[in-house]
Amino acid sequence: MATEQDAFKLRADEQNILGRCIMIEEKCAALYRYFEKIHAEVPELAALWHTIALEEDGHAESFRLVGRLKGVGMEQLDCCDTNVALLNEINEYLEANKRKRPSPVAALGFAINLERKLNEFHIGRSVLKFNDGALEKAFVDNMHWTREHVTTLENVLQGMV
Repeated sequence: MATEQDAFKLRADEQNILGRCIMIEEKCAALYRYFEKIHAEVPELAALWHTIALEEDGHAESFRLVGRLKGVGMEQLDCCDTNVALLNEINEYLEANKRKRPSPVAALGFAINLERKLNEFHIGRSVLKFNDGALEKAFVDNMHWTREHVTTLENVLQGMV
């Protein structure tokens, strides 16, 4: 029997969806830390990877926070298969590139493509449904950094080619 308290708890499917969102952000951060490590000989590029990895950590924390706001600002989470595809893409890239070092240009190209997909996922097809406009705006504003990642990475790439 459902109680009023249940309105403030994530259902199992919602926990799963949110967990995948967090995992995607954490995988992106790990990927960018890998790029930071293998491109350490280019300090400006390593610093960029470091900064973006920290921002991905922030995105993961935003998803954790949203999970605690069920019923007090966040209404529900909708299922979206996109997050599974993104997670698989990141995992496959990391696995394929364990033994070889992608060039800075290749790493930037992959990151730009990934960030574009993340931007569409976060902004265009958000799995989150808010009932508090201010909270929604704060979350969307935070996720707009993904769009900034694309612009920054594209500028760096253009400077290299």
